[in-house]
Amino acid sequence: LGRLREDLAAEGHSLDALAGDAPFYRVSNEVLSAVIGFASSRDVLAIAPRPTPRMTSDVLGPATARTLMVLEGVNNAENLGAMFRGAAAFGADGILMGAATADPWYRRTVRVSMGHVMNVPWANLGGTPTTWQRDCPAEAAITARAGATGRPRKAAANPRTSLCRDAGAA
Repeated sequence: LGRLREDLAAEGHSLDALAGDAPFYRVSNEVLSAVIGFASSRDVLAIAPRPTPRMTSDVLGPATARTLMVLEGVNNAENLGAMFRGAAAFGADGILMGAATADPWYRRTVRVSMGHVMNVPWANLGGTPTTWQRDCPAEAAITARAGATGRPRKAAANPRTSLCRDAGAA
């Protein structure tokens, strides 16, 4: 922790001020690996409660969401993290995810997203890979059905909504 304190102090920050009342512990790599259940070469582990899931209406907002990404079947955690990173880079207002999409809070997703899972508003659409498209709010409606070929057509109601599917999806 000494080097971390020094690095933060050089940038005008205090580790104690940043940590607040959150406890932090220093342990060996062996203990860290035993706690997390696999060998790790990482030096830092953080634990936090999952936030309350957002509703689809929270992401769509009262006419505030202009650019949305709709994900279906993105079940690779690293790909999902990259989608969050891309959404942040291009200024997307939110992400809506179908039932077959991976867990955004999985450690690899958070790591690859570079933390943007915590910044880009997102919600699960619920249902199954075929029913959410039927039940999705009109503002984010997209015509793309399971087994469809060719490019999905964007709904006229929202030309800035894009559908992204897993590479293996038909």
